[in-house]
Amino acid sequence: MTQQTILRIKNIKTEREYTVSGDDWKAIQAKGWANRYTVIDERTVKVQDKTSFIPEEIQEAARNLSQGTDNQQGRAKRSGGK
Repeated sequence: MTQQTILRIKNIKTEREYTVSGDDWKAIQAKGWANRYTVIDERTVKVQDKTSFIPEEIQEAARNLSQGTDNQQGRAKRSGGK
């Protein structure tokens, strides 16, 4: 699990509110725009790593493609193609 900072900021001039990540806020600060905003709320949230299931057949096909052992001509001959 990783942590991510989420900020709620408000534009001083327009009074519009935005939700930005910590990285986005750092970019705003780096550009010198931080004085245009007020930080309303700052939270650190835990982001669960995504896990996915890949069937064995697909894993094997991907390995074959990456190793260059997928024989397209052999498949064409077996299926009656040219």
